Amino acid sequence: MSRLNELEQFTTTFKAKLEVQSQKKNKEDLIYLVNKHLDDRQKLLDQLAGPYSDEEKQQLERILKDDQAMQNLLAQVLESIQNNMRQAKKQKTSNQQYLNPYQQVATNDGTYWDKKK
Repeated sequence: MSRLNELEQFTTTFKAKLEVQSQKKNKEDLIYLVNKHLDDRQKLLDQLAGPYSDEEKQQLERILKDDQAMQNLLAQVLESIQNNMRQAKKQKTSNQQYLNPYQQVATNDGTYWDKKK
């Protein structure tokens, strides 16, 4: 099997795993999967060498199409993770305000300042 065929097969399986894993709630597994597969994919890309025939160029176009779809999916996952982080931060501040509602109250209210010496 040529390196290009290996890369195409690897890309299609990675895309399928990514689509399945992105639907699950556990994002830690998804991040681990992406890191692992991107390292393996980079090793395959480093082993490629040109020039390419017309058939190989078509195969590369299919690989790039799958890669673009994966990038779009990863962008959506990144956005959802960022939204979750924003919600967690907002919830944390609202919980703190609920537990201690007088935390933000100024301490100088109702005091008398004598200006004479």
